[in-house]
Amino acid sequence: LAVNIVLDDQSKDQESWHQHVADTINNDGIFLQAQPVKAISDSGEVIHHELYARIYDQQEQPCMAGEFISVVKQLNLMIALDKTVISKVIMRLNNNDNDSYCVNLSNDALRDAEFSDWFFEQLNSLKHPQQLHIEINESSVLNNIQSINTFREKLKQMNIRFGVGNFGIHPAGFSYLYTVHPDYIKVDGSLIRELDNNPEDRFFVRSLITAAHSLDIHAYAEH
Repeated sequence: LAVNIVLDDQSKDQESWHQHVADTINNDGIFLQAQPVKAISDSGEVIHHELYARIYDQQEQPCMAGEFISVVKQLNLMIALDKTVISKVIMRLNNNDNDSYCVNLSNDALRDAEFSDWFFEQLNSLKHPQQLHIEINESSVLNNIQSINTFREKLKQMNIRFGVGNFGIHPAGFSYLYTVHPDYIKVDGSLIRELDNNPEDRFFVRSLITAAHSLDIHAYAEH
């Protein structure tokens, strides 16, 4: 009986959390947190600010993405979340913001034709499109190379930069660089953490960077 009561309480808590996340997304309750990506130089020039979606929990405390994104996926609300983030960053950029911002798009959004039409219509309202950078993780690129290539060309025509995140975690990583030709890659953090102590990681990361630079693609380090 005690076990059943505990399980019932857990189910109620989970249901309450799922409802809270859904209500937050549907009622435009997210906010954006910006993290600067800096050049490795004496000046420490900020290349762009990467934007992360955040929500408040039921105790009004801010949540990291890892605490709610899995629920958003379960509820099929990733496209709704992406739309909210895009709308907020466009508003921010058009309100005389001089910074550049990077936004990550989900695989769900990339595969949705309706989202694509909506997305490019929204981009037409940008006063300074060069300030927006769109980023997609490597897995999404590999799963949709042909459509991603078309997507990337549309961004290029609008003078919007395009990048690939979590780069280097798939063996086929080199194969699409020439075809898709992103403006930049972000080498996955798992390859960066032990860079000082792991000769194998250093060799692999050096190879990734050399391949990118040979195509005039900038390389950044995650984490």
